[in-house]
Amino acid sequence: MKTAADFIRPSSLAAIAQCPGRPTMEAAVVNLEGDQPDSPEASMGHRGHEIIGRNIECWRLSQEPGGLGKGWDDIIAQAADEATAAGMSSWDAWCVRFCLEFARDAIQKYGIEADNVLVEHRMGMADLGMAGGTADLILVVPFKLVIVIDWKLGYVEQQEAADNDQLQAYGVSASEEFKTKAVLVYVVTPRAEKEYRVTAGKFDAKALEESACWTRAVVARAQSPNPELAPDYSACVYCRAVRQCPAVKEHLVNTQEALAVLGTPATPEAWGDAIGAAKLAEKWGEGWKEAGKAHLMSGGQANGFKLGAGRSIESVANVPEAVAKLREAGMEAEALEAASISAGKLTPAARAVIESYITTKTSAPSLVASKRA
Repeated sequence: MKTAADFIRPSSLAAIAQCPGRPTMEAAVVNLEGDQPDSPEASMGHRGHEIIGRNIECWRLSQEPGGLGKGWDDIIAQAADEATAAGMSSWDAWCVRFCLEFARDAIQKYGIEADNVLVEHRMGMADLGMAGGTADLILVVPFKLVIVIDWKLGYVEQQEAADNDQLQAYGVSASEEFKTKAVLVYVVTPRAEKEYRVTAGKFDAKALEESACWTRAVVARAQSPNPELAPDYSACVYCRAVRQCPAVKEHLVNTQEALAVLGTPATPEAWGDAIGAAKLAEKWGEGWKEAGKAHLMSGGQANGFKLGAGRSIESVANVPEAVAKLREAGMEAEALEAASISAGKLTPAARAVIESYITTKTSAPSLVASKRA
Protein backbone atom coordinates (compact mmCIF):
# COMPACT_ATOMS: atom_id res chain seq x y z
CA MET A 1 0.00 0.00 0.00
CA LYS A 2 1.49 3.30 -1.12
CA THR A 3 1.42 6.40 1.08
CA ALA A 4 1.99 10.08 0.35
CA ALA A 5 5.56 9.70 1.62
CA ASP A 6 6.32 7.40 -1.33
CA PHE A 7 5.62 10.29 -3.71
CA ILE A 8 7.50 13.04 -1.89
CA ARG A 9 10.64 12.92 -3.96
CA PRO A 10 13.39 15.41 -4.80
CA SER A 11 12.37 15.41 -8.47
CA SER A 12 8.82 16.52 -7.54
CA LEU A 13 9.60 19.24 -5.00
CA ALA A 14 8.69 22.19 -7.24
CA ALA A 15 5.31 20.65 -8.13
CA ILE A 16 4.60 19.72 -4.50
CA ALA A 17 5.40 23.27 -3.40
CA GLN A 18 2.60 24.44 -5.71
CA CYS A 19 0.18 21.60 -4.89
CA PRO A 20 0.86 20.10 -1.43
CA GLY A 21 -1.89 17.50 -1.87
CA ARG A 22 -0.33 15.98 -4.97
CA PRO A 23 1.51 13.11 -3.16
CA THR A 24 -1.70 12.12 -1.32
CA MET A 25 -3.68 12.02 -4.56
CA GLU A 26 -0.97 10.09 -6.39
CA ALA A 27 -0.84 7.47 -3.63
CA ALA A 28 -4.62 7.06 -3.70
CA VAL A 29 -4.76 6.66 -7.49
CA VAL A 30 -1.82 4.23 -7.67
CA ASN A 31 -3.35 2.10 -4.90
CA LEU A 32 -6.63 2.05 -6.82
CA GLU A 33 -5.41 1.57 -10.40
CA GLY A 34 -1.76 0.57 -10.20
CA ASP A 35 1.18 2.60 -11.44
CA GLN A 36 1.32 3.83 -15.01
CA PRO A 37 3.80 2.24 -17.43
CA ASP A 38 6.74 4.35 -18.51
CA SER A 39 6.36 6.33 -21.72
CA PRO A 40 8.71 5.40 -24.60
CA GLU A 41 10.68 8.58 -23.87
CA ALA A 42 11.03 7.66 -20.18
CA SER A 43 12.13 4.13 -21.07
CA MET A 44 14.76 5.54 -23.43
CA GLY A 45 15.96 7.84 -20.64
CA HIS A 46 16.29 4.93 -18.22
CA ARG A 47 18.32 2.91 -20.74
CA GLY A 48 20.55 5.89 -21.41
CA HIS A 49 21.16 6.46 -17.69
CA GLU A 50 22.06 2.81 -17.24
CA ILE A 51 24.56 2.86 -20.11
CA ILE A 52 26.16 6.12 -18.95
CA GLY A 53 26.43 4.94 -15.36
CA ARG A 54 27.75 1.51 -16.27
CA ASN A 55 30.49 2.91 -18.49
CA ILE A 56 31.62 5.57 -16.02
CA GLU A 57 31.86 2.81 -13.42
CA CYS A 58 33.79 0.70 -15.93
CA TRP A 59 36.28 3.55 -16.35
CA ARG A 60 36.56 4.00 -12.58
CA LEU A 61 37.23 0.33 -11.90
CA SER A 62 39.77 0.14 -14.71
CA GLN A 63 41.85 2.82 -12.96
CA GLU A 64 42.35 0.71 -9.84
CA PRO A 65 45.71 -1.02 -9.24
CA GLY A 66 45.89 -3.98 -11.61
CA GLY A 67 43.04 -2.58 -13.72
CA LEU A 68 43.08 -2.24 -17.48
CA GLY A 69 43.48 1.54 -17.34
CA LYS A 70 40.91 2.13 -20.04
CA GLY A 71 40.96 5.49 -21.75
CA TRP A 72 37.89 7.64 -22.24
CA ASP A 73 37.88 7.21 -26.02
CA ASP A 74 37.44 3.46 -25.58
CA ILE A 75 34.79 3.94 -22.89
CA ILE A 76 32.76 6.37 -25.01
CA ALA A 77 32.95 4.17 -28.11
CA GLN A 78 31.91 1.17 -26.02
CA ALA A 79 28.90 3.08 -24.66
CA ALA A 80 27.81 4.17 -28.15
CA ASP A 81 27.92 0.52 -29.29
CA GLU A 82 25.85 -0.50 -26.27
CA ALA A 83 23.25 2.17 -27.04
CA THR A 84 22.94 0.95 -30.64
CA ALA A 85 22.71 -2.67 -29.51
CA ALA A 86 19.94 -1.68 -27.07
CA GLY A 87 17.84 -0.39 -29.98
CA MET A 88 18.40 3.29 -29.28
CA SER A 89 18.44 5.68 -32.22
CA SER A 90 21.63 7.33 -33.39
CA TRP A 91 20.46 10.59 -31.77
CA ASP A 92 19.90 8.76 -28.47
CA ALA A 93 23.40 7.29 -28.78
CA TRP A 94 24.78 10.78 -29.43
CA CYS A 95 23.12 11.98 -26.20
CA VAL A 96 24.84 9.18 -24.30
CA ARG A 97 28.16 10.17 -25.89
CA PHE A 98 27.60 13.85 -25.01
CA CYS A 99 27.02 13.01 -21.33
CA LEU A 100 30.08 10.79 -21.12
CA GLU A 101 32.24 13.46 -22.74
CA PHE A 102 30.96 15.94 -20.17
CA ALA A 103 31.74 13.51 -17.32
CA ARG A 104 35.26 13.02 -18.71
CA ASP A 105 35.84 16.77 -19.00
CA ALA A 106 34.54 17.47 -15.48
CA ILE A 107 36.71 14.75 -13.94
CA GLN A 108 39.75 16.17 -15.69
CA LYS A 109 38.90 19.84 -15.03
CA TYR A 110 38.50 19.40 -11.28
CA GLY A 111 41.25 16.80 -10.87
CA ILE A 112 38.91 14.14 -9.46
CA GLU A 113 40.51 10.90 -8.32
CA ALA A 114 38.82 7.75 -9.60
CA ASP A 115 37.88 6.73 -6.04
CA ASN A 116 35.90 9.94 -5.69
CA VAL A 117 33.70 9.30 -8.72
CA LEU A 118 30.32 8.06 -7.48
CA VAL A 119 27.76 6.73 -9.94
CA GLU A 120 24.03 6.50 -9.14
CA HIS A 121 24.80 7.52 -5.58
CA ARG A 122 21.96 7.13 -3.09
CA MET A 123 21.43 10.30 -1.07
CA GLY A 124 20.03 10.05 2.44
CA MET A 125 17.49 12.80 3.09
CA ALA A 126 15.92 11.96 6.44
CA ASP A 127 16.94 15.38 7.74
CA LEU A 128 14.82 16.92 4.97
CA GLY A 129 11.84 14.68 5.67
CA MET A 130 12.25 12.47 2.60
CA ALA A 131 13.35 8.89 2.14
CA GLY A 132 16.08 9.98 -0.27
CA GLY A 133 17.00 10.17 -3.91
CA THR A 134 19.65 8.99 -6.34
CA ALA A 135 22.14 11.39 -7.90
CA ASP A 136 23.27 10.43 -11.41
CA LEU A 137 26.91 11.36 -10.81
CA ILE A 138 28.81 12.87 -7.88
CA LEU A 139 32.41 14.05 -8.01
CA VAL A 140 34.19 14.86 -4.77
CA VAL A 141 37.15 17.08 -3.96
CA PRO A 142 37.53 15.92 -0.33
CA PHE A 143 36.48 18.54 2.25
CA LYS A 144 36.47 21.30 -0.38
CA LEU A 145 33.88 20.76 -3.08
CA VAL A 146 31.22 18.27 -4.15
CA ILE A 147 29.84 18.31 -7.70
CA VAL A 148 26.37 16.91 -8.43
CA ILE A 149 25.54 16.14 -12.08
CA ASP A 150 22.08 15.32 -13.42
CA TRP A 151 21.47 13.86 -16.89
CA LYS A 152 18.29 14.94 -18.69
CA LEU A 153 18.12 12.64 -21.71
CA GLY A 154 14.50 13.03 -22.71
CA TYR A 155 12.72 15.63 -24.79
CA VAL A 156 12.58 18.21 -22.04
CA GLU A 157 12.70 21.95 -21.82
CA GLN A 158 15.96 23.59 -20.90
CA GLN A 159 16.94 23.17 -17.28
CA GLU A 160 18.55 25.90 -15.18
CA ALA A 161 20.74 24.21 -12.59
CA ALA A 162 20.68 27.17 -10.18
CA ASP A 163 16.86 26.99 -10.01
CA ASN A 164 16.54 23.21 -9.86
CA ASP A 165 14.90 22.26 -6.55
CA GLN A 166 15.89 18.61 -6.94
CA LEU A 167 19.57 19.45 -7.25
CA GLN A 168 19.40 21.91 -4.38
CA ALA A 169 18.08 19.12 -2.16
CA TYR A 170 20.84 16.82 -3.40
CA GLY A 171 23.32 19.62 -2.68
CA VAL A 172 22.14 19.90 0.93
CA SER A 173 22.56 16.16 1.49
CA ALA A 174 25.87 15.99 -0.38
CA SER A 175 27.41 18.85 1.60
CA GLU A 176 26.48 17.08 4.83
CA GLU A 177 27.67 13.65 3.70
CA PHE A 178 30.98 14.84 2.27
CA LYS A 179 31.59 17.67 4.78
CA THR A 180 32.00 20.44 2.26
CA LYS A 181 30.82 24.04 2.46
CA ALA A 182 30.29 24.47 -1.29
CA VAL A 183 28.33 22.47 -3.83
CA LEU A 184 28.45 22.83 -7.61
CA VAL A 185 25.54 21.40 -9.60
CA TYR A 186 25.23 20.75 -13.32
CA VAL A 187 22.21 19.90 -15.43
CA VAL A 188 23.19 18.27 -18.75
CA THR A 189 20.41 18.31 -21.38
CA PRO A 190 21.86 17.09 -24.70
CA ARG A 191 18.70 17.72 -26.73
CA ALA A 192 18.45 21.37 -25.72
CA GLU A 193 19.73 24.19 -27.90
CA LYS A 194 23.51 24.34 -27.83
CA GLU A 195 23.83 27.24 -25.38
CA TYR A 196 21.47 25.52 -22.91
CA ARG A 197 22.84 21.97 -23.03
CA VAL A 198 24.85 22.49 -19.84
CA THR A 199 23.82 24.83 -17.02
CA ALA A 200 25.54 25.22 -13.67
CA GLY A 201 24.83 26.59 -10.22
CA LYS A 202 26.97 26.97 -7.12
CA PHE A 203 25.65 26.98 -3.55
CA ASP A 204 27.55 28.17 -0.51
CA ALA A 205 26.70 27.33 3.11
CA LYS A 206 24.10 30.10 3.38
CA ALA A 207 22.30 29.09 0.17
CA LEU A 208 22.32 25.43 1.24
CA GLU A 209 20.75 26.30 4.61
CA GLU A 210 18.05 28.35 2.91
CA SER A 211 17.35 25.46 0.54
CA ALA A 212 17.14 23.03 3.46
CA CYS A 213 14.61 25.23 5.27
CA TRP A 214 12.49 25.60 2.13
CA THR A 215 12.55 21.85 1.43
CA ARG A 216 11.52 20.97 5.00
CA ALA A 217 8.61 23.43 4.77
CA VAL A 218 7.42 21.93 1.47
CA VAL A 219 7.59 18.39 2.85
CA ALA A 220 5.80 19.39 6.08
CA ARG A 221 2.89 20.90 4.14
CA ALA A 222 2.59 17.77 2.00
CA GLN A 223 2.55 15.56 5.10
CA SER A 224 -0.11 17.58 6.93
CA PRO A 225 -3.46 15.83 7.65
CA ASN A 226 -5.41 17.54 4.83
CA PRO A 227 -2.94 19.02 2.35
CA GLU A 228 -4.33 21.51 -0.15
CA LEU A 229 -4.95 20.53 -3.76
CA ALA A 230 -3.96 23.52 -5.90
CA PRO A 231 -4.12 22.56 -9.60
CA ASP A 232 -1.84 24.39 -11.98
CA TYR A 233 -0.35 23.20 -15.25
CA SER A 234 3.25 23.14 -14.02
CA ALA A 235 2.21 21.26 -10.87
CA CYS A 236 -0.03 18.78 -12.66
CA VAL A 237 1.74 18.03 -15.94
CA TYR A 238 3.56 14.93 -14.61
CA CYS A 239 1.10 14.02 -11.83
CA ARG A 240 -0.22 10.46 -11.92
CA ALA A 241 -3.57 11.62 -10.56
CA VAL A 242 -4.39 14.46 -12.96
CA ARG A 243 -7.13 12.48 -14.71
CA GLN A 244 -8.98 11.61 -11.48
CA CYS A 245 -8.24 14.73 -9.41
CA PRO A 246 -11.45 16.53 -8.33
CA ALA A 247 -9.57 19.82 -7.93
CA VAL A 248 -8.45 19.69 -11.58
CA LYS A 249 -12.03 19.17 -12.75
CA GLU A 250 -13.26 22.03 -10.58
CA HIS A 251 -10.46 24.30 -11.81
CA LEU A 252 -11.28 23.64 -15.46
CA VAL A 253 -15.00 24.22 -14.94
CA ASN A 254 -14.40 27.43 -13.00
CA THR A 255 -12.05 28.77 -15.69
CA GLN A 256 -14.55 27.95 -18.42
CA GLU A 257 -17.35 29.70 -16.55
CA ALA A 258 -15.16 32.74 -15.85
CA LEU A 259 -14.26 33.08 -19.52
CA ALA A 260 -17.91 32.71 -20.52
CA VAL A 261 -18.91 35.54 -18.17
CA LEU A 262 -15.91 37.86 -18.52
CA GLY A 263 -15.02 37.23 -22.14
CA THR A 264 -11.50 37.69 -23.52
CA PRO A 265 -8.86 38.06 -20.77
CA ALA A 266 -7.86 41.67 -20.23
CA THR A 267 -4.56 41.35 -18.33
CA PRO A 268 -1.35 39.34 -18.70
CA GLU A 269 -2.23 37.47 -15.50
CA ALA A 270 -5.68 36.56 -16.82
CA TRP A 271 -4.18 35.41 -20.12
CA GLY A 272 -1.67 33.27 -18.21
CA ASP A 273 -4.48 31.69 -16.19
CA ALA A 274 -6.50 30.97 -19.34
CA ILE A 275 -3.58 29.44 -21.23
CA GLY A 276 -2.52 27.40 -18.20
CA ALA A 277 -6.06 26.04 -17.84
CA ALA A 278 -6.16 25.21 -21.55
CA LYS A 279 -2.88 23.28 -21.34
CA LEU A 280 -4.11 21.51 -18.20
CA ALA A 281 -7.33 20.59 -20.01
CA GLU A 282 -5.23 19.07 -22.80
CA LYS A 283 -3.30 17.03 -20.24
CA TRP A 284 -6.53 15.92 -18.53
CA GLY A 285 -8.05 14.95 -21.87
CA GLU A 286 -4.91 13.14 -22.97
CA GLY A 287 -5.03 11.10 -19.78
CA TRP A 288 -8.56 9.94 -20.54
CA LYS A 289 -7.65 9.21 -24.17
CA GLU A 290 -4.79 6.98 -23.04
CA ALA A 291 -7.06 5.27 -20.51
CA GLY A 292 -9.58 4.73 -23.30
CA LYS A 293 -6.95 3.19 -25.56
CA ALA A 294 -5.86 0.83 -22.79
CA HIS A 295 -9.50 -0.14 -22.23
CA LEU A 296 -10.04 -0.93 -25.92
CA MET A 297 -6.70 -2.74 -26.29
CA SER A 298 -7.65 -5.00 -23.39
CA GLY A 299 -10.84 -6.02 -25.20
CA GLY A 300 -13.23 -3.46 -23.72
CA GLN A 301 -15.88 -1.55 -25.65
CA ALA A 302 -16.61 2.17 -25.98
CA ASN A 303 -19.65 3.28 -27.94
CA GLY A 304 -18.68 5.40 -30.90
CA PHE A 305 -14.94 4.66 -30.83
CA LYS A 306 -12.46 2.03 -31.97
CA LEU A 307 -8.69 1.66 -32.31
CA GLY A 308 -7.04 2.84 -35.52
CA ALA A 309 -3.75 1.59 -36.94
CA GLY A 310 -0.49 3.10 -35.77
CA ARG A 311 1.40 5.39 -38.17
CA SER A 312 4.95 4.89 -39.38
CA ILE A 313 6.99 7.98 -38.47
CA GLU A 314 10.40 8.79 -39.93
CA SER A 315 12.75 11.30 -38.31
CA VAL A 316 16.38 12.40 -38.55
CA ALA A 317 18.42 11.50 -35.49
CA ASN A 318 21.64 13.23 -34.41
CA VAL A 319 20.73 16.25 -36.47
CA PRO A 320 24.07 18.12 -36.25
CA GLU A 321 26.01 15.21 -37.77
CA ALA A 322 23.33 14.53 -40.40
CA VAL A 323 23.29 18.19 -41.47
CA ALA A 324 27.09 18.22 -41.70
CA LYS A 325 27.04 15.11 -43.91
CA LEU A 326 24.53 16.69 -46.29
CA ARG A 327 26.47 19.94 -46.48
CA GLU A 328 29.67 18.03 -47.20
CA ALA A 329 27.78 16.47 -50.12
CA GLY A 330 26.71 19.92 -51.37
CA MET A 331 23.05 19.44 -50.43
CA GLU A 332 22.27 22.69 -48.62
CA ALA A 333 18.49 22.60 -49.19
CA GLU A 334 18.27 19.04 -47.90
CA ALA A 335 20.45 20.00 -44.93
CA LEU A 336 17.88 22.62 -43.94
CA GLU A 337 15.12 20.02 -44.26
CA ALA A 338 17.06 17.58 -42.09
CA ALA A 339 17.56 20.30 -39.49
CA SER A 340 13.80 20.24 -38.91
CA ILE A 341 14.21 16.58 -37.80
CA SER A 342 11.96 15.58 -40.70
CA ALA A 343 12.80 12.86 -43.21
CA GLY A 344 9.62 12.90 -45.26
CA LYS A 345 10.72 15.55 -47.80
CA LEU A 346 14.30 14.44 -48.39
CA THR A 347 15.25 13.53 -51.94
CA PRO A 348 16.36 9.94 -52.64
CA ALA A 349 19.94 11.17 -53.06
CA ALA A 350 19.88 12.96 -49.71
CA ARG A 351 18.37 9.90 -48.01
CA ALA A 352 21.22 7.80 -49.34
CA VAL A 353 23.77 10.16 -47.75
CA ILE A 354 22.24 10.05 -44.25
CA GLU A 355 20.43 6.70 -44.32
CA SER A 356 22.06 5.64 -41.05
CA TYR A 357 20.62 8.74 -39.33
CA ILE A 358 17.01 8.07 -40.34
CA THR A 359 14.92 6.24 -37.76
CA THR A 360 11.45 4.78 -38.20
CA LYS A 361 8.98 4.27 -35.39
CA THR A 362 5.37 3.16 -35.34
CA SER A 363 3.09 5.32 -33.28
CA ALA A 364 0.64 3.86 -30.78
CA PRO A 365 -2.86 3.03 -32.13
CA SER A 366 -5.09 6.06 -32.38
CA LEU A 367 -8.67 6.51 -31.21
CA VAL A 368 -11.03 6.91 -34.17
CA ALA A 369 -14.77 7.40 -34.41
CA SER A 370 -16.79 4.28 -35.10
CA LYS A 371 -20.25 4.13 -36.65
CA ARG A 372 -21.06 1.09 -34.57
CA ALA A 373 -23.11 1.99 -31.49
